[in-house]
Amino acid sequence: MRSRTKAAWLFLLPTLIFYAVFLIFPVISSLYLSFREWNMLTPPFRAESVGLGNYAHIFREDPVFLKTLLNTLVFVVTSVPLSIALLFVFVTDTIVAWQVFDFIVAMTAPTLGKAGGPVNSTMTLVVHMYQTAFEYMKMGRASAMAYVLFFIVMGISLLQLRAFGRGGVESY
Repeated sequence: MRSRTKAAWLFLLPTLIFYAVFLIFPVISSLYLSFREWNMLTPPFRAESVGLGNYAHIFREDPVFLKTLLNTLVFVVTSVPLSIALLFVFVTDTIVAWQVFDFIVAMTAPTLGKAGGPVNSTMTLVVHMYQTAFEYMKMGRASAMAYVLFFIVMGISLLQLRAFGRGGVESY
């Protein structure tokens, strides 16, 4: 029995390493960076600690963040189908609707030179996050935005699960 356990762990080891390197490490790193002011030109461990400053900045001083959050909410509400056959599809469609990065960039950047359209009218949170991280070199603020987006999506998903949990998808 002991050799079977060793064999099982050996088979699991590549998956666990992959999981740690490509999921656990990036999540922990982005959480760390969301409390730092890092411009990607210096090592991350030398980044200045700003505490909750990045979160305060995106809610108080970044008017584009709130506009993109509203644009994204409107897109989510209008793109999620009203009649759903399965709860899984409903939750998945909602999460996918938040990830409209490629659509917005493809439709607005080639003609206007900047993703998001005129006066950021079609800019979504994911596009703003990308620009904050890679154009403005504010990785800490972009990480804070990512966590705000994560908690919003998690909250909406939990509300959907709770709503469908009462009578099942069939009751709708």
